Amino acid sequence: MNRIATALVLTLLASPALADAVTYKGTIGDLPIVLELSEEPHAGNADLFGRYFYVNKGVDIPFHAAPAARSRFGLAEEVACSADTNNCPGAQDDPPGPAPLGARWALEISRDGQSLEGHFAINGRNRPVRLERVGTRLFDPAGGTIALPEFANSLYWDGTLTPETSPYDYLKVTAVKLAASDPVEMNGASFHYVTDPRTKFRYPRLLDMSGYDIAPANAWLERRHWIMTLDALSCMAQQYQGFGWNGYNYDAGTLGWYDEEQVTVDYASSTVLSWTQSGSLSCGGAHPYNHIDIYNLDLVDGVPLDLSRIFRGWRPLNYDGTPADLETARANPRDYQWLPDAELATFVKEHRRTDAEMDVPSGEDGCPIDELIDTNLAIGFKDGDRVVFTLGGLPHVIFACTAVLYETPILDIAWLLTNEAENYFPSLAD
Repeated sequence: MNRIATALVLTLLASPALADAVTYKGTIGDLPIVLELSEEPHAGNADLFGRYFYVNKGVDIPFHAAPAARSRFGLAEEVACSADTNNCPGAQDDPPGPAPLGARWALEISRDGQSLEGHFAINGRNRPVRLERVGTRLFDPAGGTIALPEFANSLYWDGTLTPETSPYDYLKVTAVKLAASDPVEMNGASFHYVTDPRTKFRYPRLLDMSGYDIAPANAWLERRHWIMTLDALSCMAQQYQGFGWNGYNYDAGTLGWYDEEQVTVDYASSTVLSWTQSGSLSCGGAHPYNHIDIYNLDLVDGVPLDLSRIFRGWRPLNYDGTPADLETARANPRDYQWLPDAELATFVKEHRRTDAEMDVPSGEDGCPIDELIDTNLAIGFKDGDRVVFTLGGLPHVIFACTAVLYETPILDIAWLLTNEAENYFPSLAD
């Protein structure tokens, strides 16, 4: 019995002290904002910290507990760091020194705990603050301000953004109206591009799929757009010491070059959407993320297109290079590498353009194109039911080897296709 009790105590000590981070929305003066506190607020709480953003900007501003009148709790928000003024000299210390502070808040909690009211003071001016409670999420305050964006940063790999998982981040991506382009018609489908005015890059949304339900595919596209938007705004927030300013990330305080990201739909039908994302993203690190990436979406199921249902030679491998069971891999495709088998790779090598035609480096120090076909082949689609074989996901040192290898009508390579392929490309059944 004592052993069980001791084990329970040790487990509790090892577990993070999770609390409820609380989200509010409201206004400073007439400006809409969203605010997140590290835990339930109460008067005089010296451990409180959090973040907020102006809806029209979307950029997190960190704040910390500050003195206030007895019935209120106070906050002091950080000032953006500047290499020119060197106003964050302790940012690289371990632990970091105090961040420069600016505007002060003094807030009072309503009796039912559902609202906050008070004032925001800066440069001798007071503005009224009114906030209503929206929701909570689990959060470990031991991580400090730098941990507040961790959930959003993890969405590339895991998790789903909902009003329950992170009400603060959900409001960040849904609180502004997206600008929409004119509709584009292609192969019985129509789509348009939408743009968040704060991050400036466009992303596709479906308008019609010849009678199919567009909701599943649009939900996937929306989630992907949200992840990219949060990433761009996170880079902008790194101008603050509390969110990682270090003095040598020259991209901190920018959109990380997302505002120059190019997103272009190459193919759309009632079953498949194929598009290209290209650019040079950077927010610190040794080098920028130069990329020309192809994405294919199964519009009926609203999931990434399983190319093994189109090409017989598209096979899964474990990350140690050994073959994986196809059905097992299909259930969790992100846990595997997906590469061409020998027949498909040989076909592309035999039909690809020459190095000169692709305008890639050749010779002894040139691009090992045939080797890269084995490891980095990517497949997309173009209008007219055409297949495009290219190289994708190349590391920075050989990014110059990225090129379109071969393009052909899908009807001309029928022997490389599965029987299921005609479900995605009806022209194969004609």
